[in-house]
Amino acid sequence: MTLQDVFNNFMEAKSLFQSRDVLSISFTPENIPHREKQINDLGKILAPSLLGAKPSNVFIYGRTGTGKSLVSLYVTSELLKTIKDRQDTKIKTVYINCKMKKSADTEYRLIASIAKEFRKEEYLFNWNDVLENSERVLNFLKQGFDIGWIKTAKIEKIDDSTIKMVSEKNFLTLKINDEKNKAILKIDDNKTDEFVVRMKDGKLNIYKEKKDEIPFTGLPTEQVYKIFFESIDSEKQVIILIIDEIDALVEKNGDGILYNLTRMNQELKNARLCIIGITNNLSFIDNLDPRVKSSLSEEELVFPPYNAVQLKDILRERAEKAFSPEALDNGVIEKCAALAAQEHGDARRALDLLRVAGELAERSGSAKVGLQHVDIAEEKIDTDKFVEIIKTQPKQSQIVLFTILKLTEGKTEVLTSDVISAYQENCRKHGLKALTQRRVSDLIAEFDLFGIIGSKTVSRGRYGRTRVINLSLSEGVKEKANKVLNEIFY
Repeated sequence: MTLQDVFNNFMEAKSLFQSRDVLSISFTPENIPHREKQINDLGKILAPSLLGAKPSNVFIYGRTGTGKSLVSLYVTSELLKTIKDRQDTKIKTVYINCKMKKSADTEYRLIASIAKEFRKEEYLFNWNDVLENSERVLNFLKQGFDIGWIKTAKIEKIDDSTIKMVSEKNFLTLKINDEKNKAILKIDDNKTDEFVVRMKDGKLNIYKEKKDEIPFTGLPTEQVYKIFFESIDSEKQVIILIIDEIDALVEKNGDGILYNLTRMNQELKNARLCIIGITNNLSFIDNLDPRVKSSLSEEELVFPPYNAVQLKDILRERAEKAFSPEALDNGVIEKCAALAAQEHGDARRALDLLRVAGELAERSGSAKVGLQHVDIAEEKIDTDKFVEIIKTQPKQSQIVLFTILKLTEGKTEVLTSDVISAYQENCRKHGLKALTQRRVSDLIAEFDLFGIIGSKTVSRGRYGRTRVINLSLSEGVKEKANKVLNEIFY
């Protein structure tokens, strides 16, 4: 069978799905079952923004798949709907996921990502009126380059395609190349950058070519903060900044950035900034600087795990829109809900199980999604999820898991003290600086949170209490995890 045959067969076959997107984590339903209390509580906290006042900062806890991000995005979208036709109030929401690539690798990248939401990517001005619009041209260039003398430069029009900015000792030219659709920027005859050029309705549209998703490349972090501050404070508005996976941000960059953001309201004159921090690390807030902790967690919301009955309601509501009539065998929804309930009540896992089971059934040519497809989906999802988690962990987390895997070969459980001793030896062997015992314990707790390991405290009589660890991975996942980690450390 050729690839074209595969595509043609797929197009001709009757699909089990009506809308796959309904089962994706990016889908925001009109109704969010069993989260009415959390929705109303968050709505009450954010309601002052409707009158232009700053709401309290909110810290949201809960395990993965308990609806934290979904509820936050739903409530803020409803806020925007409420003020849609009002001219006297402006609310801007910005969502940042700190585990997304490039969004929060550094303090610079996070602030630049947020700032990007408040700055126009395009700068329109009529080329014939460039002398009258010199301030706009200057602002455009200053946002891309830290050039002090531009502030006092004068603009001269050379011809229909070129302008020159001149100071006493320096000059800068911006020349349009119609053939290549580029604007060439030169400082003292040295080419420094290129800009994309578009003509529309008789106006020249110039903007910096996007080589990556982060604006202001090359500026110092403090300059990006300044641009961000000036951008948001340029008008009266309430900004609701949702920082998802906020623990990942602090782990990479420290909590200084949170201190800067939470204290920013003291200097803002027009805008008001509210932060919603979301994490599945229940102990994260305890490790913050007391000043950050007090200002960030003015309000706290806890999202409990879903139980099997609640997950069944969620799946049934989504399945009605996602699948064709009678596409599911009896018991499929119940089984997906029960399996996800065992995994800390994770609705995301329940939806993934149902979606993947449907896709596997469809690929096999089955007329219905059966219980056997759920079993296969569970194994596939576990393998993919855990392998991806392991690949994306920091080196220290990887070597802790590597140590646990080696120690549990042929054993059902090991002591935390044994893990720490073996970890320290592995660090020496592989040239890594060993972390403190407390930090290693934190990393072990994170793997417990991911569901990769299980841990419990046991009594050892007169020797006190200790924690024992066991792997929660199937043999197939364990084999792939070993392969990934062996490639890293050997």
